[in-house]
Amino acid sequence: MTEIEWRAALAEFVRSRAAGDAPDEITALAITERIIESFPEPTPAHAVRWKLAAWRRRPVDPAVADAVERVAHVLVHTDTNATISRQQVGSHAGRPLDLFVATMAWGFGEQAYGWHRTRRILDRDAQQRLPALVDALRSNADRPAQTWHMLMGPQGLRGLGPAFGTKLAYFASYSNERGDGPLIADQWTAWAFWAFAGPWDIRSSPHTYAEYVHHCHAWATRLHRRPDDVERAFFLAGPYIRQVWRQAMQ
Repeated sequence: MTEIEWRAALAEFVRSRAAGDAPDEITALAITERIIESFPEPTPAHAVRWKLAAWRRRPVDPAVADAVERVAHVLVHTDTNATISRQQVGSHAGRPLDLFVATMAWGFGEQAYGWHRTRRILDRDAQQRLPALVDALRSNADRPAQTWHMLMGPQGLRGLGPAFGTKLAYFASYSNERGDGPLIADQWTAWAFWAFAGPWDIRSSPHTYAEYVHHCHAWATRLHRRPDDVERAFFLAGPYIRQVWRQAMQ
């Protein structure tokens, strides 16, 4: 199925949800599978363009500036942009500060304000507490509700919300070998989970986040895929789901 075809099937599915119908799991699974089949590369190789020049323009804390350069060093890049994949972000797991910078770089991609927002989070206090947070996320990799509590509670970092907090948890803790661990929960995966499974909003509580993670793992087993394949499919579907829902509600 091409992207045009899965989008057509998804639009029909979302219009039925907007009309008040319950999610049809068999159809939702089939659409998710078609989206995964359309991936141009395996999920670990899923890469985005990073607006590197914006991150180099205003170096602040030397430790953070050094982390930016270490992350950039292993990438293919020009003076202004780089390309960074999920696998490359995860390769920095041994250095919490580098991991955080790589996570934010991947998450913000070409959005120039990403450096400004990252810099606001990474004050000296955050840098000191980051290693303990990463260790705690790894220790609770199989307990998504606890992951949410750590990110949103006192152990979390000021300014690090669910969307980027769960990215950090994913890159710190997800096992490519076993295919398990926490998953990214942002506005687009939230829209897709609402359409395909019902609950809104996966970012709002430990219960809803855990339900989302367990759901993705269960669907991955049924589809013989990776859980982050399902998460990535949800991310791709999310913007289109919101668009169709808004049109249907006018």
